[in-house]
Amino acid sequence: MRATFLFSILFLLLLGSCSKNKDGIGELTVQMYHHVDGSILNFNAMNYNNDAGYPYSVTRLEYYLSNFEFTDLSGHTYKSSKVFYINADKDETCNFSFSDIPSGHYSKIQFLVGLDTAHNKTDFLDPTVENANMAWPDMMGGGYHFIKFEGLFNANNANNGFALHLGTNGLAVPINIEKPFTIFKDKSSTLLLNMNLNEWFRSPEIYDFLQDGSYSMDNMNAMMKLSRNGKDLFN
Repeated sequence: MRATFLFSILFLLLLGSCSKNKDGIGELTVQMYHHVDGSILNFNAMNYNNDAGYPYSVTRLEYYLSNFEFTDLSGHTYKSSKVFYINADKDETCNFSFSDIPSGHYSKIQFLVGLDTAHNKTDFLDPTVENANMAWPDMMGGGYHFIKFEGLFNANNANNGFALHLGTNGLAVPINIEKPFTIFKDKSSTLLLNMNLNEWFRSPEIYDFLQDGSYSMDNMNAMMKLSRNGKDLFN
């Protein structure tokens, strides 16, 4: 299944959804979508091919988004300290809201895939089951997994498992999106963010399961490569 909206970030104004916020404040809901070069993500299906030439499937995709910053046309920035857990296989985790963004015209959005050093500390986040399952081992520095991207890939006519786990301070992925949009006073707007999973494997360096590692957690070179490649996830 393909959908042209998946190739860009779309900003939709939802009319008629008045809020009770104070003057000069609007609400923004973010909806996450996941695809592979335009094909909507379906779990447990060997439907995808990456740039290293491997067919692959996805069995798990969980990650954090944090450090959101919205910059208006005057250069003023609204910052949020919220941390959002996303499980691509659970629709209820794939949308979240900011209820207190100053109304106005914006030109840029920045955020992290993962956590900054202030949040990436053992037991820092709320003690939910999800956060506990995302814990990074203390013997490897503690804190949390920034992303768990797992599945199967086919090489030499055999299916093999992969687990691309990213964590460790300094390896969160910075995302910078320059796209004009408007937050209207006393209105609710929706931002669609589309993650292309093939970008983890693509640029600036091809990620090859057999050469770079199909399990990245104890492989700093592999994690650094994934972190560099992640900057284009939402292009």
